[in-house]
Amino acid sequence: LVTTLDPGAPDYYDYEAAEWFYQPREHGTRWIAGPFVDHSGTDAHIFTLTRPVLSQQGCFLGVAGADLTVDSVEAIASPALAAVPGRVALLNHRGRVIAANTSDYRPGTLYRAAPDEALHRDPRIPWVVVGPRSDG
Repeated sequence: LVTTLDPGAPDYYDYEAAEWFYQPREHGTRWIAGPFVDHSGTDAHIFTLTRPVLSQQGCFLGVAGADLTVDSVEAIASPALAAVPGRVALLNHRGRVIAANTSDYRPGTLYRAAPDEALHRDPRIPWVVVGPRSDG
């Protein structure tokens, strides 16, 4: 990938302003950005997974990361969601549906859920599985 790093150029790629870069830099934790269309690189619908890289003294040096296509994440998530009883969806940190076990929640749409509908949240990543609570 060839990018233009000259701030004066019309096609300047300011990677330091990208969510996948600044979140690990500012918070010192791993991050998953997306889904988004990678207009600056592959034009693919992707997630970018990153984590901070620190010196031995703890100084921020940059990020290490990888891109995953949305299709590959759906292929991993869908069988796990299919095993869950009831209608559930996997959401990103902005409440967008990544995958679901029902056509009621289409990938990419905004899920409007009540806060008590969170069924599972893994503290290592900013995603959540949501669906109606069952009292039975």
